[in-house]
Formats: sequence, structure tokens, C-alpha cells
Amino acid sequence: MAEKRIGLIPYARTSARGGNENEETCSILVTDRRTILAFEKPRTSMRQGFKELFGKEANATVEKPTAIDIGKADIDSLAAMNDNLSIPHLSVEKLSLGRVMGGYFLTMAYRDSDQKKQYLLATITPPRELIERRKREGIKPKETRRQYVAKSQEVFRRALPPLIAQNAEWKL
Repeated sequence: MAEKRIGLIPYARTSARGGNENEETCSILVTDRRTILAFEKPRTSMRQGFKELFGKEANATVEKPTAIDIGKADIDSLAAMNDNLSIPHLSVEKLSLGRVMGGYFLTMAYRDSDQKKQYLLATITPPRELIERRKREGIKPKETRRQYVAKSQEVFRRALPPLIAQNAEWKL
């Protein structure tokens, strides 16, 4: 059976590949088998993720050049790219998504292919363009952030194995 796309979180900031000084922007593709962090090296398209999270109208505001359309790229090719990080869901030991000191953080503890324990810490926040557009529509930035993270949480709940999703910490 082919790997199925569950959702795309089009914008997150993480230091998964090194300390805080190496914070990078990435998109997070969640499938039924793994989570793939696609780092913006080259610049990636957030267009598909906006469409999935906020509908077609959000699509119109994002017109950035793209080397890879993460929403349509082959999953195996995307996971195999050296710049990207692929985390199989069966290797996830702990996951939490919650509000900490005014921001929303995704924390994931997992085992890499050498069975070494690794940690992922990502800040889940909508892109500035989305916050500004929704502000013009009368929606407060705090509410836009909350909705963005709630939809991101739903993506993980649908994708993760039941035991991991059940034991995950959801602190929204």
C-alpha cells in the first residue's frame, strides 16, 4: 500500500540540525508512516500548505518562486534529499505540542537509524503574510496562531499510530 499524505504544516522554525544559532525555516509533511521536515534550502513553496490549512483564498497571497512543491513532490524523493529530515512514526517515543511562554512548540523524541535518541524542537507559527492578511480580515494574531496550531495538531493526531497519539501531550 502506498504511503498516504495526511497533512502539510507549511511553516515552522526549528534547530533540528544543530543548536539555536542554526535555526531554520522548514515545512513539515506528515504522512501515515513518517514526518518529513523539508528545509528551505532552496526556497520551497508554502502554497499547498496554505490551501490545506486555510482554504483556497489563502493561496492567492503567496506567490513565491519554488524549486520543490512539497505538497506534490514524491514522498520518497523528498525524504531522501540530504537537506531534509525524515522521522518514521514507529521511532517516535514522545511527542508534545503546546503553548510555552507565548509560543507554540512541537517537541518530538525519537530514535534515529543508529538507535540513538534524538530530539526535535520546532516553533509552530503561521507565516507573517498569513497573520497580516487575517488581521486585515479582523482576526487577531493570537487567534490566527491558535487556529494554525490547532490544525497542525489535528494533522499529527490523524497520522500518528494510536498509542503514540494517545500518549502525546496536547497543551493547547
